[in-house]
Amino acid sequence: MLGLSKWGGKEQRILHVISVSGGEATEILNTYRYAWSPDSKELALLSRSAGYGKNWMPF
Repeated sequence: MLGLSKWGGKEQRILHVISVSGGEATEILNTYRYAWSPDSKELALLSRSAGYGKNWMPF
C-alpha cells in the first residue's frame, strides 16, 4: 500500500503496511519510523531510523 502520511510537519511515502501480532514487530519498531493505524492493528513503515520507541504517531 503506497500513500502519504504526515511526519514532523512533512508528508512521507509509506514504504509498507504490516499486520501487527505478538513480538515479531519488535525489530521493525526499533529500526523504522512508523505510524499506527487507527485500530492499532497495522503499522505503516515510513523510513529507517535509529529510534527506540520514540517515533510514535497516529495516522
